[in-house]
Amino acid sequence: MNNQVLIKDEHMFLSEGIQEFGYLLITDNEFNLVAGSENCDEWLCDDFSDCLGLNLWNILTDYFPNYVASINKAVHQVLDDINERVLMEVFIKEDSYYLNIYLLNDLIYLEFEKKFEDSNVFFPKFEIVDKLLSKNKGNIWQAACSYIIKISGFDRIRVFQFVEGGNGLIIAESIDNNELEGILGC
Repeated sequence: MNNQVLIKDEHMFLSEGIQEFGYLLITDNEFNLVAGSENCDEWLCDDFSDCLGLNLWNILTDYFPNYVASINKAVHQVLDDINERVLMEVFIKEDSYYLNIYLLNDLIYLEFEKKFEDSNVFFPKFEIVDKLLSKNKGNIWQAACSYIIKISGFDRIRVFQFVEGGNGLIIAESIDNNELEGILGC
């Protein structure tokens, strides 16, 4: 079966909505806010678009005064290529969040994901995730697929990377069923 035809004939249904459990801030190399998730208006500004162009350090000083120094250190570790990404824990409005800082296409990403405590779901310790990311530098999406397939029990996990125009590419895939055909690279 031709994988290119498979993709054209089947439709991928992807959620493009705002996730309720996280926030995203994106800055340029001069630390000016260039993008982010619209739901940041819940804790940053009444209208998130008013925050665009503001300096990251001013925002962090206002909203994360206890974390500015450690976030600054983490951002510079990523910029200086000491670490590909830095993971840390911060609080937003009394709730604990994981902050994932990384560089992509010369932009600095700060992803805040709410920390959930659920005894029915296995979540590895934060340090284990950090080690997983560090060990698989440059191949993180494949490592993530392999790890998710192990803990989820699914028979196939894929990572789809969007590019301009809403198109994209399968950049990582793990299959745990010999009857399923891979479509990596499609």
